[in-house]
Amino acid sequence: LDPDQSMSFELQLKNIGQETWGADTYLVANKNSNAETLVHLVKNEDNDQSISYINEESIAPGNIATFTITAESMMRGGFESFEVTPIFNGTKKTSHYLNLPVYVSAPTLTYDIVDIDIEEERVESGDEFAGQITLLNTGNVNWYQEGNYPLSLGTASPNDRESSFLSGDANRFANLEEEIVEPGENATFNFDLTAPQEAGYYTEYAAPVIEGFTWLEGDAILFEVVVYNRDVQAVYVDSSDDTEFSPGEQKEVWIEIENTGYLTWEQSGDNQLNVGTIKHGSIGVTTPVLVEEEVEPEEIGTVTFNVTAPDEAGSYTIYLRPRLGKQNLVQQSFYFKFTVTEEETTSTDTSDTTDTSDATDTTTSTQTSSDLDQETIRVKLSYEESVFGSPIITADGGFEVYLDDQLMFDLEAGDEVEVRNRDQGYQVIYDAYAWVVEDYPRFVPDDDVILEITTYENRPTWNTALNDNQFRGTLEVREVEDELVVINELPMEMYLRGIAESMNSDPTEKVKTMAIVARTYARYYLTEEEKFPGMPYHLDDDPDVSQKYLGYGFEERAPNIVEATADTAGMVVTYDGEIIKTPYFSSTDGTETRSAEDVWGWTHTPYLVSVPDPLCEAGAFSGHGVGLSGCGAEIAAEQGSTYEEIIKYYYTGVEIEVK
Repeated sequence: LDPDQSMSFELQLKNIGQETWGADTYLVANKNSNAETLVHLVKNEDNDQSISYINEESIAPGNIATFTITAESMMRGGFESFEVTPIFNGTKKTSHYLNLPVYVSAPTLTYDIVDIDIEEERVESGDEFAGQITLLNTGNVNWYQEGNYPLSLGTASPNDRESSFLSGDANRFANLEEEIVEPGENATFNFDLTAPQEAGYYTEYAAPVIEGFTWLEGDAILFEVVVYNRDVQAVYVDSSDDTEFSPGEQKEVWIEIENTGYLTWEQSGDNQLNVGTIKHGSIGVTTPVLVEEEVEPEEIGTVTFNVTAPDEAGSYTIYLRPRLGKQNLVQQSFYFKFTVTEEETTSTDTSDTTDTSDATDTTTSTQTSSDLDQETIRVKLSYEESVFGSPIITADGGFEVYLDDQLMFDLEAGDEVEVRNRDQGYQVIYDAYAWVVEDYPRFVPDDDVILEITTYENRPTWNTALNDNQFRGTLEVREVEDELVVINELPMEMYLRGIAESMNSDPTEKVKTMAIVARTYARYYLTEEEKFPGMPYHLDDDPDVSQKYLGYGFEERAPNIVEATADTAGMVVTYDGEIIKTPYFSSTDGTETRSAEDVWGWTHTPYLVSVPDPLCEAGAFSGHGVGLSGCGAEIAAEQGSTYEEIIKYYYTGVEIEVK
């Protein structure tokens, strides 16, 4: 048989016995799984064992009986055999078997390309367009639209590849249009495509596939589509490799960009290509100029400009944004990076060399107060993008915006920068210009300058005229779990000034107590354990999760807390010389605090055990009850207890050390 063929044939058997064969005599085939993957012997409708009944009414001894067998070949080629035997008169079975060999020729599953017709070869991202591919069946089997061997046009190179032009994870362009395509006939595949969002040149590969069986062989089926995006109509290709400058040196440099849009760029005229620049104020840059008179879509253009290096050594970046008129051609800026190297200096060897072998080393290991509390802490602020929108950041003095340690903007007091979350990174908006960048921006203030998030509404309920949206240190805007978050990075001392776990009017010893406990809590999660594993910050500002941090505004209205922070500089609570966790809460009801083991199941904190708290007998229980009682600490301070006495009472067996 040919593959995928149905054939009926006759088998003749001579009756050499002594009994007549009746009309209920039939043939059976023993089970052979290998043979059955090659050929299916069709069973009779009224007997699922019989592959054929005798054709005659009866066959007397010495006569010949005829059986008609129908065989259906599979798509696979090969040679196998069935063992066949008759069942005489519907009941009697002989012990003799006939060997019925079957051979199926190997399938030829090939095609030739007749035509590839794509409606649009240049489309805008998101547009829908149609295509049709026609193939000639050059094999020896039929192609089917449905059934056991349906033919589809699938994605190829590699096979079953996810295509950017098909929705979801689809990997089939189309099913066969015709019900059956015999060898020598043409097959048609019609399909609809949607251009992807990302601009560029795409080559789509396809191949016919018999589902569940195999891919057909033939020349590569491919078509090319240029996708342009009105937001991304230029692609970076290359740039000048002469990137090392000496201080003050001037050089002409270049970048190459490809026109992936739908308009021709011109050196001058209605479609003049302009390239905007953003760079550090110490860098000199001339206006970038297109070298070619015209750059048509799919062509590459060269833009040249002169760079004058700063006097200070270091790494620098110039951000470049091409546009036609007021239309930006890209969302994500191109950039040119270069370095300024220090000029070599020569040293003169003189004979008048000072001998310092007997000099006294005046360096000491003593840690001064100015050295304490200078470790950096990172705090996630309660800025929710879904509530406040994209953050806008300004300052009361000079500040800079960095991307991956590269300076992007050098700004003055009152300048505002907005940061938006984008699929391709971050959109940074300043002075009517929008730049899409891969790296998250960091806002770094000059000395003693305070940053402000103008879009942040963080007003206390007792005085809505206040707004705690100002912060010392650096602000970092970045995506965490698909949301923009703002992280405040600053020295420990400045962080503690903004901790609002006590009031400015509280007794001095209580304020000092809270400063030490808050410092210990923060230091523990800086050095001993991660509060938020895997996150780009140490703590957040939520008092229900970490510590209540309000930033610079609270510092300004709480000078006593600032003073207590300085007076207790570096002091932390330890147990056996190790910094400990120092949980604290609002108040008990005058009975006793709770142990960490009872509340959280901690068995490794012997300093967090239950102690009597009689000073709060007029209050109500508020908080988890472990560690320092805020109510008890306040009354104890009013009665003359020192911060050391208060801390050692609520945390059993601890010491206070400067670290």
